[in-house]
Amino acid sequence: MTMFSQDRSSDMPIDKETLETLLNMEEGPTLDFKREQYRFIGAADFDKSELLKDILAFANTHRYRTAYILIGVEEVTGDRSKVIGVRDHLEDASLHQFVTGKTNKPVEFSYQAYQIEDAEIGILSIPIQTRPVYALSKYGKVDPNTVYMRDGSSTGRASPDEIAAMGRDNPPPLIEWSINRLRNTAKNAIMTTAQQWQGHPARHREYGTDSKRPKYPEAREWMLGMVEGRHFNPTDYPAGLDSYGSLHWVFRGFEELGQYCTQTIRTIGPSLIQFGALMRAIVEMESCIDFERQVWEGFRLRMDDPNDPLPGEASYNLLSVAFRTVLFVDVLDDEDHYRDPDHSTLDPSHWPVFRQSEKWGAWR
Repeated sequence: MTMFSQDRSSDMPIDKETLETLLNMEEGPTLDFKREQYRFIGAADFDKSELLKDILAFANTHRYRTAYILIGVEEVTGDRSKVIGVRDHLEDASLHQFVTGKTNKPVEFSYQAYQIEDAEIGILSIPIQTRPVYALSKYGKVDPNTVYMRDGSSTGRASPDEIAAMGRDNPPPLIEWSINRLRNTAKNAIMTTAQQWQGHPARHREYGTDSKRPKYPEAREWMLGMVEGRHFNPTDYPAGLDSYGSLHWVFRGFEELGQYCTQTIRTIGPSLIQFGALMRAIVEMESCIDFERQVWEGFRLRMDDPNDPLPGEASYNLLSVAFRTVLFVDVLDDEDHYRDPDHSTLDPSHWPVFRQSEKWGAWR
């Protein structure tokens, strides 16, 4: 049984906020838009193979989060993609039977029908899983023993070096794999935060106007530079710079980290008792994100339009979460210390505090 059987994120129904975020993204390694439904029922093998090829490509792509194919949606570059809708839906059980009967190992994915804007779209969710997966025999446009993967917004064939890397990336023992998943997700959230701020010319301590995502060491140094051993100053973040939609996309990365913290505690919590500092760090990180999640739920209930500006304290709180996540990654990287049951790398006295807005009233 694969270790990834513990991560069934693809079984969870997608929520409205996540879908709205996806509609405002561009195609890439974790997202694809299809204007029309896949040809499947009664279709020729050549037509059906397009679906198989797309699922295999996303399953084989290195990424830090679940990938999605939105069916019945037309991509609009630089703007929110257009919801077209589909008349017919694919049956999840039939899809699994179709794919599993042709691949070297079962592929994890799910199909979901979703109602939005008086239309129904289809959502294929493909979680992170063991790689590589490939067809055992030729089927339509899918060649046998060929590893497909996403290359930006298109699908291509993996090189021998890329296939070798997939084997090295496959999950080690569960504890080590869980720690790696937490580390990778945390780093991705920090890099997303840095990307949002460095691309905003009106930011305090302007980091630059190049919106290219920084690498983690660069993002970490930028984050620590924002703090400089002191609490953030909320007045540095005036209202009106950020909309709910733009900042909620950043927070989604931390929300995913919180979900993985919860899954880790539930699945291997007893095994983590021997790692005192590590267990405490995971629990505290989960609690921090859950606390902030209540704030975003309040935002959601008060928002008439995702483009409405948020109070300046929203930026302040998001950077507080990002800073705590930097400290969390430091704990995950400090194996000698987290194996000491009495050691704690996280020092709450140096953490920024959450703020509340006079304009929005008490959040909690």
